[in-house]
Parts: sequence; structure tokens; C-alpha cells
Amino acid sequence: PTTPGPSAPGAPSPAGPTTPGPAAPGFPGNTGGLAPGGGPAAGPKTGPRGIQIGEDLSRWQIYWEFNKDRFLELRDSIHAPAVVSGSDEFYLGASRRIDAVEMARPSDHDVRTRVLPALRDALARTTQRDMVSSCLMALAKVGRDHPGFPVLHLLSQQLKTHDQEIRETAALAMGLCGSDAALEPLCELALDLPAGRTRLDRARVDFRTRSFALWGLAVLANHTRAPEVARRAAEVAQTVLRDDRSGSANVHVAAIHLLGLVAPRGRAGADALRAEAVRILEAYFDRAVGPQDEFVQAHAPTALVRLLGRGDTPAHRRLKAKLVGLLNGRIKRGRRTGSNILRSAALALGELSTSDAADAAIHEALRNYVRSGKDAQARYFAMIAMAYIGGAGQRTELLQILQRGNKSLDRPWAALALGITEFLAARRTPGKSVDSTIGEALRAQLLAAANPEARGAFAIALGLCRYRPAGDQLLGALAKHRQQDEVAGYLCIGLSLMGHRRALPAIQEVVARAMRRPELLRQAATALGKLGDRNVTASLLARLDDGDPNIAKLGALSTALGFIGDRRTLTPLLKLLTDEQRPGLSRTFAAVALGMVCDRSRLPWNAMLAANLNYRAAVETLTQSGTGVIDIL
Repeated sequence: PTTPGPSAPGAPSPAGPTTPGPAAPGFPGNTGGLAPGGGPAAGPKTGPRGIQIGEDLSRWQIYWEFNKDRFLELRDSIHAPAVVSGSDEFYLGASRRIDAVEMARPSDHDVRTRVLPALRDALARTTQRDMVSSCLMALAKVGRDHPGFPVLHLLSQQLKTHDQEIRETAALAMGLCGSDAALEPLCELALDLPAGRTRLDRARVDFRTRSFALWGLAVLANHTRAPEVARRAAEVAQTVLRDDRSGSANVHVAAIHLLGLVAPRGRAGADALRAEAVRILEAYFDRAVGPQDEFVQAHAPTALVRLLGRGDTPAHRRLKAKLVGLLNGRIKRGRRTGSNILRSAALALGELSTSDAADAAIHEALRNYVRSGKDAQARYFAMIAMAYIGGAGQRTELLQILQRGNKSLDRPWAALALGITEFLAARRTPGKSVDSTIGEALRAQLLAAANPEARGAFAIALGLCRYRPAGDQLLGALAKHRQQDEVAGYLCIGLSLMGHRRALPAIQEVVARAMRRPELLRQAATALGKLGDRNVTASLLARLDDGDPNIAKLGALSTALGFIGDRRTLTPLLKLLTDEQRPGLSRTFAAVALGMVCDRSRLPWNAMLAANLNYRAAVETLTQSGTGVIDIL
């Protein structure tokens, strides 16, 4: 099950384990053709982390859809005690909330005694690709063993299937399930060892399965409490990067991101491994390669930032100097530095640097590139970097772009950057009052904008700022644009981000009218979940089981249920999953929703891979084809 994710330009859009809907950056939607396993394209697909993407890869919406999870923090809203719509607490925003046990996260007992057995049985009774893939991912996201059967065994059994999509999903799920016992099987697959070939019962481990095994190792290494597991995963990544014969950009990109996740900051005893991973990645980034290989190297700054974070150690200073030199042209890579290197450099500088005067050269380099850089996407990413750095200089520059920049191109990106600036400032200083200068500037742009896409950006930015004085204007815009799915969806999200609870009836009406408008349905249901209202789940469940085979609708419904579902949704979803008289697609999407509702993590499992990713340097197993790891629900 994937949410067809962002892709690179010009690639075809093969079928895969996905959930219906839009495609990824640069891809038209999933239009059929042959699936990786050689059969006809099939099955549920949903779009690039939830956005219909055409040929323009520079749209602000793509960045938002890749990064929205850490701003929405939807599970925190869903699992908080509920505020009942229509109550005084709901409208007055009182701190006192209504205690409702039935609205809580599914209990460990629910998961072990009801969900795991149902998923195991559903998996045992089908060979249908999408149903198998959905059950595998749901079992992995639960992250617990049943007393009577280990989940890892169920997952590894699927490696011998003849279906490519199921094999790669099984490899990924083995890492996602969190069992350290998955380490060696995944290493054998990633390195194409004889033992790995035996596990597949094939003459070799194909590049897609190797890549998915590396992504599985990345998730496992990031979450494990065993230092030896993380170290072994890092050794595998290093071996892959040393071996030019591995022959696949996909395998190298996965290995780079694996190294970036082996030593999360704050983990005890990880310093030595972090230093080694930094050394390996720096050496890889510095290798002389041709222009056709730079897009692989462009992933190294992202991985390095995940290891280093902000700081001023010698490693920080080396990387900052190198990236600034690339951005301002003082450091050359061959005849010219590739666009994807510049894009990754800009994004990385935003997370390496602080607003202190010590990093003034970085601030200047970013501002100069925004003003006169030749690559439009690198310019937009530089605005985002300024938002992450914060500080008065960045704020002033972004406000100037908002008021004077190109109305349909620069201003939406500046708005999003200002919203992120305020969101992060509020995080750093709890109780901080909203910056009314930014809020009023954004409200003025919302009211003046003629371009609906730009209005969507201003709505998201106002929500990130939590600038509630603009709430009524957002509601008015929602009434005006209710037939324009994309902008209406972003207006709903903006209202929910600012906590404008009086918008609830209007958004409920949007959901009721959007059952055949999947993207609007997903956005509006997400907004209801963010606002703390879960009464809509009964309506969504009824439509999931109404016999309508429309894949886009079913994908949107299951995704929405997964986003906003709670303990109350388990019984109807389990009933749908286990009733073999129901349509197969409905049961498949019930499995998808169960996995999302019972996910043990605060954020979607792949949010850490998508965060500040240079998605313009995509490869197919990352997100390029709609069947990459970023796309999987």
C-alpha cells in the first residue's frame, strides 16, 4: 500500500503496492501498464504523500506534502481527550477537556488479541498483491509480537513469493517491525549474499529488493536500543557505497540515508558511530563523479544533517564551509555544480546553522542566492532554510519577498517559510505571542491574491502562525473556493492548524460533499482530526463498505480513517477485514486503515525519511515511481 509518492521527472509510473490516487512529482497518475512483478498494474494507490502533482516540480505544495507530518502532529490531536462539538469547551477553547476513554489510542490488549490475529488470518487467506502488501505493512507498524506467533516470521515468509512488490514490501516491513532479529536477514539481502538469495529462492537479489532491505535496515537502526545492530547496519551501508559494481543508484541512495539514521542525536553511546558515519559520507560526497551521478551524491548533505544537527564542532564547520562555497560559487565541482547539489546544500544549511552572528556568512549566502540564484528550486529551498534558521535578518528578507516578489511563484514560498519561522519560534519559546506583523502581512496577501494556488499557501502559513484573527477570512475563502479541491483542502488545513474550532461545521460539510473528491476528502478529514472531532468516522466507515469499487475514493477513505481513527474504529474495521463476502478492495483498505490506527509511532513511519528531503533528486525506490518508501502508507 503506498501513497504514490513524488517522483522524478520523466519517469513512467509503474504500479505497485499503493493506494489510489495522484502521482508524485513529475509523474502523471498511476495509469496502469506492467507492475514490477510483470503482471498488470493493479491495486490501491494514493498520491505523493497526498498531492496531485503535474509537471511543475517547483510548486510549494510538494514541499508541504513531504514535510507536513511534523507540523500537523495529527496523532497527538487524535489521541488527546476529545472536545465534543457543540459544547462550551469546544467553542470557548477551554483548557478543560472532556475525558473520553473510548477515544483513546488502541490498547495493547486490543492489538494483541484482536488486530494481530485478524491481520495474520487475512494474510494467510490471500495471494492478492495489494491485500498481502497491506497486511504486511499493518503488521509491521503495530510493532508487537503475538504470544502465539512472531510477526517477523510472518513477514519473512513472503520473501519467496514470485511477486516483486510483495518481496520488497516484506523486506521493508521486516525492518519496520522493530525486531533486532531482522538484522542479519536484511544484511544478507542488502549485500546480495548467497544466504540472501536462498531466502528469496532466486539466483540473485534484485536491486529493488536490495534497496528496500537497506531502507528496512535504516528504520531498524534508527529505532534499535542495541548499539551492535546500528553498527552492523552502518557497515553494510559502507560496503555498498564502496562497491561501484552494485550498479544501482537506488542501492546507493538507500545506503546514504541509512548512514544518516544509524546514530540519532541523543542516543547514549552513539558518538563514535556518528563520527564514523560522518567520515564515510563526507568522503562519498567529495568523490569526483560525472554529472549523471551527482543526483546520488546530492543525498549526502541530507544524511549528514540528520547526523549532526545544529552546532559548531569541527565537522559542522567543515560541512558549512563546503556547502556555502558551493552555493556562492567559490567551490566548483567540475565545470559546473549540478542543480541538485545546490538544492541539497541550501536545505542542509537551514538545519546546520543558527541565527547567531557566528553563522552570518551562511545567512548572507542564502539571502544572496534567493535574490540572484539561477536555479529556481534552490532559491525556494534557500527560503525554507532561512525559516529554519530564524532571526531578524531572515524574517525581514522573507517579508520583503512576500510583499514584492513574483505573486504566483515567490510569494507562496515566502509565505510558507514565514509560517515555518513562526511555528518553530513558538516551539523554541512556549507561550510566545504571535508575530502580528507576519500575520497581517499574510492576511493581506490572502485577501489580495487572485491565484488560488497562492491562496492555499497563505492559508497554510496563517495556520502555522496560529494567527486566529484571520480565521473568518479563511472561512470566507473556503465558502468561495469550495468547488476547487486543492485550495479548499489547504484552507481546511490552515483553519485546523490555527485551531479555529468554529470552522468545524463548515469542514464537516466539506467532508460530506467530498466522497468522490479524494484529495479534498483526505485534507478535510485531516483537518477534522487536527481539530479534535472524530464524529465523522462513522460516515467514513459506512462509505468504505458501500460496495463502490472506485479505488481513488477507497484510498482516500482508508487514509482519512487511518489519520483520524481511534479505538472506536477497530471493531468496524476488523469486521470489514474479516468478512470475505465483502469486496476485496474494501478489505484491503480496511487493512491499510488498521495499520495506521494501530501504528505505535507519533508520526507516520516514513516521515523521518521525507523531512527536508531534496525530492528533486529522487530515485524510484525512494519516491520516484509512486512505489517508493516515501509513498508507502
